[in-house]
Amino acid sequence: MNYTDLEQSIKNFCESNESTFVSQINSFIRGAEDTVFSAVKGALFWKAQTSQTFIPSTELYDVASGAIDVLDFYVSGPDANTGGKSLEQVDHSFIREAFPKTSGAPEEGFPRYYALIESKVETNEPNITIQVAPVPDSAYEYEISYYGKSTTDSITSGNTPGVASTTETWLSLAYPDVLLYGALERAYIFLKGDQQDVDRYGSMFRESLTLLKNTVEGRLPTDESTSMSTPQTKGI
Repeated sequence: MNYTDLEQSIKNFCESNESTFVSQINSFIRGAEDTVFSAVKGALFWKAQTSQTFIPSTELYDVASGAIDVLDFYVSGPDANTGGKSLEQVDHSFIREAFPKTSGAPEEGFPRYYALIESKVETNEPNITIQVAPVPDSAYEYEISYYGKSTTDSITSGNTPGVASTTETWLSLAYPDVLLYGALERAYIFLKGDQQDVDRYGSMFRESLTLLKNTVEGRLPTDESTSMSTPQTKGI
């Protein structure tokens, strides 16, 4: 289902082309998308920030726009004979105690830990800042896998109701009913429609959301199987 198909379905189900209603269709859709984002864990919202390079003597780094949480922080080995490793996530207080600030230069070396220290908004998108320790002593390469959702991830991005668009997203193709029923529930609330209609589409949305959640999360590896299958890296 592309954007225009979704928009037209909402109009058809609600039997409304009234201008004020049409102008709110994107908000109905985004509301459904936000609920899915909050309810479902899995690759649907996993992203990767690759080919980044540390700045020597710099400890703070911003994750890519739209990032909400870090899944993995992998640093490549310093040379061809030394394997890389995933940094261990710790609390910010651990870094402060283990690597205290002094009047001299901070401890530098190959980073081993990271901490999430700030959630903020940057260019109208959610963003987080991380601190690494020890402070990098060289321009090591790193990759960050993160959990996030930017405005461009929405099927409404760059689209206006009434203007034809073939924009599609993974969700609109794989589970179109989730988007449609979630948007319809909000649309009927906006129209002050019959409570039975609101309840019916709300129930259909939750049922389709549960199906999506069970399908996506049911394929995630358990902590035990993940740890057993993780390859050992050379020490640094």
